[in-house]
Amino acid sequence: MNEFLPETSVDDDGFYRSLFENSAAGIGRTTWDEGRVVLANIRLAEIFGYDNKDEFIRDFVFCEHYLEKDGHERLLKQYRTNPGSLVETSFTKKDGSLVYVEAEVRVDKKQGFIDFVIIDVSDRVLTSEALIESEKNYQALFENAAVGIGRSWLKGGNPIMVNQRLAEMFGFESPETMIAEYDFESHSIDKTLRQRMIKGFRDNPLQVSEQIFSKRDGSMITVLGYDRWVPGDEWYDYVVVDISEFARTRDELKQHKEHLEARIESGTADLRASEQIFRSFYELIPDISLITDLHSGVCNSVNEGFLNTTGFERDEVIGVSTTELNLWCDPADRDRLVAGLKQDGMVSNLNADFRKKDGSTWPGIVAACIIQFQGRPHILSTTKDISDLRRVQEIAVNANLAKSQFLSSMSHELRTPLNAILGYSQMLQLNKKRGLSVKQKKFVDSIYRSGEHLLHLINQVLELTRIETGNLQLEIAPVEPLMLLEECIDMVLTESESRSISIKNLAAGKVLPRIEVDPVRTREILLNLLSNAINYNHEGGRVVLEAGVLGDDQLRMSVIDSGMGIAAGDHHRVFEPFDRLSNLSSDFQGVGIGLALSKRLVEDMNGSIGFQSKFGKGSEFWIDVPISKDSIQMGQIERAGCNDAGLNRILMANPELYRILYVEDNQVNQELMDSIFEDVENAILVFANDAESGIEMAKSGTPDLVMMDIGLPDMDGIEAAKILKNFPQTRDIPIIAISAAVMDIDIDRAADAGFVSYATKPFKIVELLEMIRDALPDLVTRV
Repeated sequence: MNEFLPETSVDDDGFYRSLFENSAAGIGRTTWDEGRVVLANIRLAEIFGYDNKDEFIRDFVFCEHYLEKDGHERLLKQYRTNPGSLVETSFTKKDGSLVYVEAEVRVDKKQGFIDFVIIDVSDRVLTSEALIESEKNYQALFENAAVGIGRSWLKGGNPIMVNQRLAEMFGFESPETMIAEYDFESHSIDKTLRQRMIKGFRDNPLQVSEQIFSKRDGSMITVLGYDRWVPGDEWYDYVVVDISEFARTRDELKQHKEHLEARIESGTADLRASEQIFRSFYELIPDISLITDLHSGVCNSVNEGFLNTTGFERDEVIGVSTTELNLWCDPADRDRLVAGLKQDGMVSNLNADFRKKDGSTWPGIVAACIIQFQGRPHILSTTKDISDLRRVQEIAVNANLAKSQFLSSMSHELRTPLNAILGYSQMLQLNKKRGLSVKQKKFVDSIYRSGEHLLHLINQVLELTRIETGNLQLEIAPVEPLMLLEECIDMVLTESESRSISIKNLAAGKVLPRIEVDPVRTREILLNLLSNAINYNHEGGRVVLEAGVLGDDQLRMSVIDSGMGIAAGDHHRVFEPFDRLSNLSSDFQGVGIGLALSKRLVEDMNGSIGFQSKFGKGSEFWIDVPISKDSIQMGQIERAGCNDAGLNRILMANPELYRILYVEDNQVNQELMDSIFEDVENAILVFANDAESGIEMAKSGTPDLVMMDIGLPDMDGIEAAKILKNFPQTRDIPIIAISAAVMDIDIDRAADAGFVSYATKPFKIVELLEMIRDALPDLVTRV
């Protein structure tokens, strides 16, 4: 070994050898080509997992232990360009584990050796990796939180950092866009908010307040802000909860109360007491967040909100499962959460009840996702306490019931004096012995008409009360919609003609299925929509009625007018009782209850009502009602296809007619064929909207002829024809191809598939009827 040491005196040799052997760093020499160890101190051997230095020199070869395969070549290349530089690299030790080192290398090209000093930095590297993993978990907590989280400058309110939820809350696609475009100060409705907040921070670094801001698109958002400032910082952090819906509901309740007070002189004490209850329900509890093991449920991290809400101390929770803590009132709720996470990776709006340390319970809504924490899958969850919301719902139901009971009682009381007013008015009108003067008769007629109008309003209030208290009885039965529409038009014709308003019924002539409704109540709804369309229209305007099938089980009836329309800001008030919108300047009298009553009636008949309107242009109101299950009207087949049972009913009801099935997905083409068959006297035409339903209808109904479009959306018409030829009950049915493809190869394919004729679009009606007559010789047409 001495041959590798520099030539020194005996004393120098001992001094340098002592330094070499006792160094706290690993020192050694390897060969240039393979990295074989030729000289090493004991510290170098220990770094690589050897207790014996001689064993290390004999067995260890650096080229075989680099973690990176080209590590040795890369090291030599680096030192050719930068001799004596410091590098960090990693090796496998004797036992196969990793060691991270910092090495300073000197290369002796002449003798073919590499001298180096190595320091073990494994602890530092591993600590750094652990910090990086921890930072990722906190970043995931920030980015996936169900509430808005951010940081802004104290001066100006410009955001420095926001999460995805906060950006979406204010109308931005990404946090980066919000940071670049938005500041809270200029978008705050309260321009003194920031000055008050900064001043408040001096006394209390945690501020909680309700605030209103304008979003990116200019709409308003009401939020609950939890703002926290650390003394000395130029920024503040915050958590934001969107309470716009809550604020809107609260404002609507207040407005609703004011409307009732304006119209009812008694009974206000109960309403005021109810309003005071609604004002007192506003209570804010910060959301709770925790990280639990996906499989065991062990808590590994909880926030202050969790501790404040549940009453636990942190050391009572960490390392303990949620089951042992007895947090879930129903353990099956956690099973549902885990199952949802395993299936979708994320769960939102999971309702569950939870238990505090003292045994009391509270309801919450959970949002959660799966994250990797400490090398294992964990659940990152955020839970919102909805105790206040449940209490508010109970109060609202009770208040609404109290209001309905009061209106019902008031309606009853008003009828008694009104009966006398109307009765005596009629007696005066009918008194021929003592005739009235023209002026007196005019007064009496006015009294009678006013009484009749007041009785109508009272009846509407009573109807609404009956619905709300569940006392309204409906008589549901199959009804012909066209007949109902015609009756309603006849009833409002005088009213429309007096104002020169035209009424056009686009549904007339259509074949529509029967609907399952209460005919009296449905007529009442349609009359209300028609009256509104006339009375809120301009002189010489127009009203249009339309009807058609939606899907398989709904019929829509629409009333469209050219009137004044409804301002966008008033759309949410349209179906509110006792609310006549501010922009409606019509002389039409009413208390604003007709649409509210219509909404309740149509919903009780398992239907729905809706509208669209543009201020100054007009409105469209519609009702969607259920189609009668035993309806066999052709319109149901034409517009929505026909199930097997429906087709069988039609065919069995008309055995003397030819039965023709037209498979066509284009509605315009269906209507054209329907018009052509108006001139066919002894055939009935049914439609299928796609190949699959056409095959099923042909199998179950066995029509006399099938007309098949080739370009169907779900299956090529030729393939559908081949399938029909494979079934015993359909193989002999003649099939006519109808297609826009005119190439010979297309026509040949159709012939090979068994089509008896091929009609190309646009077809000539006479030629098409000739093709049909060739297949059905006894067909009678007027063409």
